[in-house]
Amino acid sequence: MSTPHVYAKDIFQLMFETAAEGMLVADHQGTIRLCNPRISEMFGFANDELVGQKVELLIPRRYSTHHPTHRESFQQHPAKRPMGIGRKLYALRKDGSEFPVEISLNHLTSEGEAMTVALITDISERVQAEERVMLEKNRSQSYLDMAGTLFIVTQENHHLSLINKQACEAVGNTERDAIGKNWIANYVALNDRKKVADLFNELFRLPAGSRVESEFEIIGTGGHPRLVAWHHIVLQDSDTKGILSSGQDITERKAFQEKLQALNTELEERVTERTKEFEKSQHLYSIIARNFPNGTINVLDRNLAYIFVEGRELYKLGITSKNLIGKKITDRLPLETAEKIINELQGVFNGEPQVIEVQKKENHYILNAVPLPDEDGVISQILVVENNITAQKKAEQDMQEALRKERQLNELKSRFVSMASHEFRTPLSTILSSSGLIEKHLERSGQMNAIAEKVLPHFNRIRSSVNNLTGILNDFLSLDKLETGGVCIQTKRFAITELAEEVLESFGNLVKKNQHIQYTHTGEEEVELDPQMLRNIINNLISNAIKYSSEGSLIEFTTGVADEKLTVEVRDHGIGIPDEDKAHMFERFFRAKNAINIQGTGLGLNIVKRYTDLMEGTITFESESGKGTVFTISFPQLICHEEKNTTD
Repeated sequence: MSTPHVYAKDIFQLMFETAAEGMLVADHQGTIRLCNPRISEMFGFANDELVGQKVELLIPRRYSTHHPTHRESFQQHPAKRPMGIGRKLYALRKDGSEFPVEISLNHLTSEGEAMTVALITDISERVQAEERVMLEKNRSQSYLDMAGTLFIVTQENHHLSLINKQACEAVGNTERDAIGKNWIANYVALNDRKKVADLFNELFRLPAGSRVESEFEIIGTGGHPRLVAWHHIVLQDSDTKGILSSGQDITERKAFQEKLQALNTELEERVTERTKEFEKSQHLYSIIARNFPNGTINVLDRNLAYIFVEGRELYKLGITSKNLIGKKITDRLPLETAEKIINELQGVFNGEPQVIEVQKKENHYILNAVPLPDEDGVISQILVVENNITAQKKAEQDMQEALRKERQLNELKSRFVSMASHEFRTPLSTILSSSGLIEKHLERSGQMNAIAEKVLPHFNRIRSSVNNLTGILNDFLSLDKLETGGVCIQTKRFAITELAEEVLESFGNLVKKNQHIQYTHTGEEEVELDPQMLRNIINNLISNAIKYSSEGSLIEFTTGVADEKLTVEVRDHGIGIPDEDKAHMFERFFRAKNAINIQGTGLGLNIVKRYTDLMEGTITFESESGKGTVFTISFPQLICHEEKNTTD
């Protein structure tokens, strides 16, 4: 009977000494009666050095003074439970350092004496991991807050689990107040709530990684609806699903597009109307050609008398061929016309075909005359095909009138583009200058410091919107000038470095936060080109680099003169160009699929290409989606001084 008992005792002793957690037994006075090797190792004591010591020796001083009270409370109400529920617990090593722990308490009685068993686990690595996770979460949140896009994450109950600064500003709420609220019920516009709820419910049925795009209105600051273009992606973390939604406020852009679309529709309707008139004239001309001959076929002898005559025109005039046989063709024509064609028709007998146009009263005719030699090559007869071209003449006149109206419409379009550009510039300049005056007034009055955080983003948004719209107007005006031949090359000698510095200075307030443009030049500085055209090219390329690159990115701008050529290179580290879009980048109004939600007209690169061609340059680019793009333009350093325009 003693053998199993001894065996079990050995097993328990072995378990006690090899346990991964620290095990400690203390009496009701807090004196340590027993501890395993893991306890000694954990606290930095030698084996059995802790036996006989108070447990308060292992507790940081800020907690040890209250520990006897907690110990007595446990002795009075002993129970198996974790220690310090809801609090972070720390233990004290022999060397004075502290470390986080988890402690489980249990009660037992040995030989009539109450004992407390403590199971102690060092959770330093877990705490460090949690701190790293929290640090990474805070860092990710700060990145989202810096982005110029709205970001939210919703759970299956549509409640928010993440929202960035821009989204908070858009809905007029703080992160603390928004987290946990129902996104659809609280922040989506009433008319769109059912549609958005159905969309989100469907998204949660899709596999992780699924992506969907949508547009719907949110309730903005002050209760005003704001239209947002959204990109949704389904997230999966263990058994939990969520939807990450990134959005771009397109309220103003949508309004402008609708106005522009209305204008384009009106212009297209007018062009269609004029085109129909033109096609009608063309149709009339085609009918005349298909029904040839619309006149008469005549064979004349050397006296220009009819040998044969037949055709629809005879019957229209009420004449039969019998009435004309033997008579001269000139007898049917006015005297002045007859005298004109006699010599020309006689020339056909010399082997020279003739095409003669004559007019008889209100009718116009074309006479196609060719010789009819006999077997011996003697020309005694000629074939004259007389075609009534009166309807054709009328069609040509109508066509000319339609073309005149078309040119008039194009002139109206050009005037409108020019007028709209100039008319928009005045209020835009007023908006920009007024916002600047208000900002300066607030600074002088001393009110700016108090409201800077709320007001400055609006001033920056005003300036950004004005600059974007000005850029759009510049693109339309430049395109109109190119298409109407209003751009002429005017070359002169200038320093490329001075022009480059002037261009960079103009972008001072337009770069994104922490963006940096690095400019370098190699070779001679003097070149001979059109400086204004070159300025427009560089402006467009750098503007695109800023627009399609993120905050804090580097834009590399270099110029160099070598082998009598000027090379301009602009390199960014932005979103890049998808492979399938590269072949279309210089097409008018083309936008790459990854740039749809970024403001732009799709005209910039088309204008750059046309300016480059005018100056006999070449433009190439290399790009990798998600890594950036580099545009390289090469010009002959010296080009002809003669003026060259877009109509040449």
